Amino acid sequence: MKSYIKSILFKTAPYIFPDRYRDHSPIFCFHRVVPSKTFNRLSINQKRFSVTTTYFDSFISLIKELGYEDSSLNEIISDRKENNKRNKFHITFDDGYKDNLIHAEPILRKHNISATFYITTSMLEKGNKSKLPYLSLADSKKDYLSTADLSDFVSRSDKYNFGGHSHTHQVLSQVKHKELKNEIFLPKKILEDAIGKEIYDFAFPFGGENEFNQKVIDVLKDSGYKTSVTSLPYFHPKYDERMAYPRYFITQSCDKISILGRLSGLSKILRNQLLR
Repeated sequence: MKSYIKSILFKTAPYIFPDRYRDHSPIFCFHRVVPSKTFNRLSINQKRFSVTTTYFDSFISLIKELGYEDSSLNEIISDRKENNKRNKFHITFDDGYKDNLIHAEPILRKHNISATFYITTSMLEKGNKSKLPYLSLADSKKDYLSTADLSDFVSRSDKYNFGGHSHTHQVLSQVKHKELKNEIFLPKKILEDAIGKEIYDFAFPFGGENEFNQKVIDVLKDSGYKTSVTSLPYFHPKYDERMAYPRYFITQSCDKISILGRLSGLSKILRNQLLR
């Protein structure tokens, strides 16, 4: 879509769409949060899913200014089920990058914000022989959280929640059943052992429409997960809403106008993240 058409849509959507289209309980998806100097050194692909610390700080301030209150993942999903239209938001992080602890966490704590971190568990142990996940945003395994880092996270705030993001970050809809069970159950066990708490939440790797299916959701439920989130900006009509909850990707190029436009219902109606 041409940038000028997007701009017009973003600017007009908040004023022309009825309230029933508005997203009152958005979940936002981040990956990496790094200082500006580090961001400038990232590859083009890494920059697509990374933001600077300055941007992240201002994003939280903006969402609060727009009238949204911080809420836990469980409250967000429960409010949707009960048709509660209070404006709430929740922040999530995918993959488990070390900068989430070093750079994002202090900003979350500054604003007293809760967050869910979805971890690709094969990256937790630095001594194993597993390769970097496909399309990783990191240069080495050192850029990922360790088991010790998870303990550090837990000690800093009780507002942080953790979930599975598969073991090796594969497209789960393409994985055979035996391997699929391992990709889903193993992260739950590893994370529970690491933080000493039950794990109930999951994020599909990649999370697009063709990258998960009912078979994957059934294995999630059988493994004890109660929620899962996608990378879609809309609810998929085929699936239980709790097991396919939508999220908005947030990138460095997402400004106030585009965020307002997307939350007004534009992304939902067009079934597109509408990233600039």
